[in-house]
Amino acid sequence: MSETVARWNETEWERAWEIVTRRLTGGPPDFPVSAEVQTLMVELDQAFLVGDVHAFGQTTMQLVHWAQEFSEESGVPPWWRVTH
Repeated sequence: MSETVARWNETEWERAWEIVTRRLTGGPPDFPVSAEVQTLMVELDQAFLVGDVHAFGQTTMQLVHWAQEFSEESGVPPWWRVTH
């Protein structure tokens, strides 16, 4: 059975990348080298390449959740922006 994948137009994808970038910019130096973050970035990239809106959104939320846990466990103040 074929699963229907929600798709965005070019403007919607640009906006989504902008939001992800804004949320992750300014993180601590060890944030981007985390193995889990690297895996999530690959998943985010794959969702983008195939145009899968749902997977892109889910992976973005996983990144934000990971950042929140990292912040709480390490004592690093939250750096991401969750407003649009």
